[in-house]
Amino acid sequence: MKTFVALAASAAVLLGAAGVAQARGQLIFAPYDAPAVAAAAQAEQRHLLVFTKNGCPVCTRQVVELEKLLATPEFRGLRVWQVDVVKQKALAERYGVTRQSTLVVYDDGRELARRQGVTAAADIAALLRMRA
Repeated sequence: MKTFVALAASAAVLLGAAGVAQARGQLIFAPYDAPAVAAAAQAEQRHLLVFTKNGCPVCTRQVVELEKLLATPEFRGLRVWQVDVVKQKALAERYGVTRQSTLVVYDDGRELARRQGVTAAADIAALLRMRA
């Protein structure tokens, strides 16, 4: 039991609080809100949809890196909504997303870029920096 507690504590430190919350199935980002997403698209505001699945280790790493990036001045104003691909399967399919750990960037009212499974901060930042 001591070993399990030590491993769990180590994982919490390595993943950070965001990773632990994600692993428990809690939303890190705002849940998908159709009117808010539509308003952002209509206003041509840059935004990100994060498609996750409870218990997905890749999703957890993405969320941890995204939280760090969103805390920086460069990405602080980016609107982000989270979609659970299991609980909101029809919504994920509407966006053409068939797997968790998918990031989709929108700008000027249209999809700009998408990546699945990317976890390195530099790769996620590059995705968020993409321009039309």
